[in-house]
Amino acid sequence: MNRIFRRGTLVGLGAGAVLALAAGIAYATIPDSNGTIHACYKNGNGALRAIDTASSSCNANETAIDLGGPTHGYAGLHTGSVMLFEMSLPIDRIQLPAGKYLLHAKTNIANFSFGSSTGVLVPCDLRVEGTSTQIDFNEALLEGPATTNEAYIEGLSFQAPLTLSAPAFVDLECAYVPRGPGVTQVEARASQIDAISLDSVELQGS
Repeated sequence: MNRIFRRGTLVGLGAGAVLALAAGIAYATIPDSNGTIHACYKNGNGALRAIDTASSSCNANETAIDLGGPTHGYAGLHTGSVMLFEMSLPIDRIQLPAGKYLLHAKTNIANFSFGSSTGVLVPCDLRVEGTSTQIDFNEALLEGPATTNEAYIEGLSFQAPLTLSAPAFVDLECAYVPRGPGVTQVEARASQIDAISLDSVELQGS
C-alpha cells in the first residue's frame, strides 16, 4: 500500500509540474502580423536564426535582418476630366516617400473639337515635380470628330523605374499642340498613377 500511495503522489506531482510549465510558455509570433520574419545573421559563419522581437533580440556577434513582409504600393486616381491647354499642366499626381519604385500610369485623351481641321497632338510625360527630367513619355495624335456629339479618344500608358532620395510628388503632365485653327476642347480622363515599392531596381537592356 505504501508503494502504491507513494507512486500516486509522485505521479500527481509530475502532472502538476507539467501544468505549471505549460502555464509559463510564451508562444513566439513568427512571422509577425505584417508577414515579416525577424532573424539574426551570425557574423563570420552566416548562421541564421529566426526570433520573436517581442521577447528576444540578436546577440552582439549577430546582425539583425528582416525577411519577407508586405509589398507597399501607392495609387493616385483622378476619376474626372481635366481640360487641356497648349501649356503643359498636371492631370494627376502621387506623393511618394524616399525609396525605389516601379511606376505605372495611364490616361485617356479625348478630342471633342468638331471639324476636319481640328486635329491635335497631345504629348504627355511622367516627371518628378520641380524637375525637367522626363521619367517616361507618350503622345496621342487625334483627329477632330465628324459630328458634335462624338469624340476621338486614345489611351496612353507609361511605365518606368524611379529612385527618390527624398520625398517628392510625381506628376503626369499633358498639353496639346493644335493641328488646325478650330481646336476648342481637349480633355484627359480617368487618369491614374501607381507606384510599387521595391527593394532594388536592376536596369537591363541595350
